[in-house]
Amino acid sequence: MLRVSIVDGFCPRAYDHRSLTTEPMGGTESAVVLLAEALAGNACVEVIQHCRTDSCTSPGNVRYRGRIGNDWRTEASMARRDVTIIINSPKLMALWRRKDPGCQIILWRHNFLSNRHRRLFDELEQFDTRMVCVSRFHQMDSRRAQRGFMTSDRTSFIPNPVQVYHQRQVQRNPNHLLFCSSPHKGLEQVIERFDEVRRQIPELQLRICNPGYLRDPVVKNSGIVVLGALTRPQLHTEMARALCVFYPQTRFRETFGLVGAEANALGTPVLAPAGMGALSEVLGGREQLLRSIDTAAILNQLEKWRSGLTPPVHGRSEFDPQSVARHWMTLMGRRDTDKSSRTTTVQKHHRAVAEPGEA
Repeated sequence: MLRVSIVDGFCPRAYDHRSLTTEPMGGTESAVVLLAEALAGNACVEVIQHCRTDSCTSPGNVRYRGRIGNDWRTEASMARRDVTIIINSPKLMALWRRKDPGCQIILWRHNFLSNRHRRLFDELEQFDTRMVCVSRFHQMDSRRAQRGFMTSDRTSFIPNPVQVYHQRQVQRNPNHLLFCSSPHKGLEQVIERFDEVRRQIPELQLRICNPGYLRDPVVKNSGIVVLGALTRPQLHTEMARALCVFYPQTRFRETFGLVGAEANALGTPVLAPAGMGALSEVLGGREQLLRSIDTAAILNQLEKWRSGLTPPVHGRSEFDPQSVARHWMTLMGRRDTDKSSRTTTVQKHHRAVAEPGEA
């Protein structure tokens, strides 16, 4: 059976299969757990986290543990895997290639590339690795960031897995709007827009929650309720009850947009601007995307939806965890070179690049 390790050197706190229903959880961590559990039917899977001090095994037989010796170099030098999936870190990708030259390595990026990553595509070639992006938009943006430096393209895109934890029918409240992303994702602009539309529709209430990365915002504006960090079931209950996910902001693009996919899976539309990253791919219907987020456009959409004319949105089958896992299994079955040629490639470049520090 294929042996797969998923390596997370950036998570803000330890997580595992139980976190999906018992703790506030970010989109990347949620995607890791859902993918690991879905892969476990056809592979031996472990998730290794820099901040984890204990280990546990899920009912699906996924092992969640910390680093051997509490050190990435020791971890990468120890037990051999068939495939190692590195979350976000090019440094760990390079380290793993040196310490485990026969392993298939995949860099799973959830964030946009910055100036720090100018030579990443060259590094993918140098270390004989591939990069998986989380949407077509994310892949195209990564290619644009490498323009002028790209000698080859070793990227793929596979959407994140999506699962919702609310099955009961609830009464939708036409006055409840929901912001459910981290505060750095344009919350200030969203509050500005809400204040403007609430002057015309004073019954509206903006309910704000987050995945728990940052402190809850201190908001004293009328009509705003700060719910804090919610578990996935609590969040999905709020989504199911809301008129819409309220996201009229132009300051943060989405590489995927998990909360949009989750909201649509619960039948709840998203009010957001067009052209903000991958939302146009993720949302099940373009009628959720506004050309302009000026007050008049937002008011027009809200009044329409409050009258009962909400768009018939739905979940996307391609985001089902089992469907996503099949794409990953196909990718992991692809070997661009055999182990002997991979080892030769790594040895050729081993002395050319300094060993990275820890992520």
